Amino acid sequence: MDQVYIPNKDYKVLVRCMTYNQSKYIEDALNGFAMQQTDFPFVCLVMDDCSTDGEQDVIKSWMARECDMEKAENLEIEKSFVTLVPHKSNMNCQFAFYFLKENLYKKGGKAPMIAPWREHCEYEALCEGDDYWIDPLKLQKQVKFLDDNKEYSMCFHNARVHWADGHSPDYPFAVLYDKDYNGVEIYKKWIVPTASVLLRINVYNSNIYNEVRNDKKFVFGDTPLFVCCAEVGKVRGMSENMSVYRRIAGSAVFQQSTNYSNIKARAYHMLEFGKVFGDKYKKEAESDFLSDCVYCFLHSIKTPKDKIQWWGLTEAIKVSFHGTCKAFVEICKSKHNTIE
Repeated sequence: MDQVYIPNKDYKVLVRCMTYNQSKYIEDALNGFAMQQTDFPFVCLVMDDCSTDGEQDVIKSWMARECDMEKAENLEIEKSFVTLVPHKSNMNCQFAFYFLKENLYKKGGKAPMIAPWREHCEYEALCEGDDYWIDPLKLQKQVKFLDDNKEYSMCFHNARVHWADGHSPDYPFAVLYDKDYNGVEIYKKWIVPTASVLLRINVYNSNIYNEVRNDKKFVFGDTPLFVCCAEVGKVRGMSENMSVYRRIAGSAVFQQSTNYSNIKARAYHMLEFGKVFGDKYKKEAESDFLSDCVYCFLHSIKTPKDKIQWWGLTEAIKVSFHGTCKAFVEICKSKHNTIE
């Protein structure tokens, strides 16, 4: 049995959609892909990581409704069942659905299945299963910009933040202008909605990306990838709102900030930016590291049932005693110094 599927044709854009337990939301993402109006072919790689909430059934139902199943190709590779099928009415839109046989979140093994598709595409667009696109010309606009401006490695646009439980009105993801943004701005300000990104696939072949990919201290992939793009070429921001960033209480993004082990991993992830990307990131990276370390220490002291997180204090002091003192003052002043 083959380990991966090798595509037999080229596409302009690879849309990469990684999803797990997003049965309530995945149809919005799929509809956003299918409505794209382009003058080039694109393929949507939708990889379900062995969901347990029925998401694979939702995807198959949508596929049966919206795709040309008479032209579907079904195959099996080592770690996944794969269905290749064109959209029923959008002739430029091809889908490659991967239904993983087991959850690979901590095991790895997804990258080798994605790699062959990158060899047949020029650009990659990102959109996770709980986000979605709302502008039918999103891909066309972004591809035209990168086609016309070869010195740029990535472009991104604004998004609308939407809480799934409806407890807050929608609002813009960031204050964005039609201008270039450098890597430090991207790291410091968290201004890039993942579902807004279009990047040149050759970024994945760069030395800096390969260094990041092999660095186990990076635990979140998006921001390091975006900073890699800024190191390889220019990055363009677009003020136009063309996607929705859905926030879900209890999702992986929020779980990352609710226990000490995750905060510790995040702290070293931040510190690594200064080590890998150079001195221009060092100040911000160290500040974020110290804040996370001191936060863990202080919170564990004031929470009787928790074990005191001495590592937070000792590791912070190793990096900067002065910075540690500053972090103590800032966190003690903050109204947001409790784990929700």
